[in-house]
Amino acid sequence: MKAIVISCRNITEDAEAIDPPMELENSVLDAKDKVSDCLGDMMSAAKGHATYKTFNVELLEDPASDLTNSVFALVDLLNSLPVGGGGNSGGNNVSQYANDAMSVDELKVLLFIL
Repeated sequence: MKAIVISCRNITEDAEAIDPPMELENSVLDAKDKVSDCLGDMMSAAKGHATYKTFNVELLEDPASDLTNSVFALVDLLNSLPVGGGGNSGGNNVSQYANDAMSVDELKVLLFIL
């Protein structure tokens, strides 16, 4: 669970460092908030599973799936941003991450391993 929290935190921090164009700013904020909300749901489900012996492990599947989908949505949105385009401050920081960005398929493998 710790690795999932750290990964989500790193992704949302990277999203905060990017200055999206004005028309996509709310979409990025909404996607980032959705990741945070889904992570909270996943943590609650994991805590319930650890606390209650009768808790069904299948109840972890929905929060895990929602978290995965929200991370993919955020990454797809960030990858769709124009590189070097003008954001709110006249520049876009996407280009500094462009070479290090993982594809959705690479993220799927990473999350599957964790």
